[in-house]
Amino acid sequence: MLNSLSNPKTPYYLDFKKWVLSENFFWNYVASGVSLQHLARTNANSSKIFDSNVPFYTRTFIRRPEIKSFPSIDPWVDPSEVDKVVAVVKEIFKHNNESFSTLLRLSVNAVHPKSKVVTTIPHIDHPHTPHSNFIIYLTDAGGSTFVDDEKFDPKEDDVILFKGEHYHNTPVEKRRVILVATMVE
Repeated sequence: MLNSLSNPKTPYYLDFKKWVLSENFFWNYVASGVSLQHLARTNANSSKIFDSNVPFYTRTFIRRPEIKSFPSIDPWVDPSEVDKVVAVVKEIFKHNNESFSTLLRLSVNAVHPKSKVVTTIPHIDHPHTPHSNFIIYLTDAGGSTFVDDEKFDPKEDDVILFKGEHYHNTPVEKRRVILVATMVE
């Protein structure tokens, strides 16, 4: 189930967004979007062609628990940066009367446009842990997000909260930059 949340676009959020989209924001390159160990299932009868080879750039603030058996701050990140990003997530949750107890993963991802749309492989971020996913779209690049049978066509500053298997299309013209968090309630 996919829920669209309201983004209050506070000064704190706008500063965060400006920082992420600036030339001073450092990224790490990832050659392939979804590793086989994190795949849920793909529909063998589907006419859709999925591709795991969608490279992207990321800046991880809280590493997924599958890496160390518990969520941990990425060692290359300043803890004050983690606090800044967590504050943005908390602001939006509070504004929407939503809550969570623990963040499992927190990162910013950038996918470059492709002239031909590529659809990533459906997956569940933490297959052994019930969790929710949270995405803020920091650019107006498109790149639809699919959750189970629902399609979401994002605009800049849109926010969604969902559970379940998901995937996305690559953008065609602009860089798709998102903040993604996973959490337990």
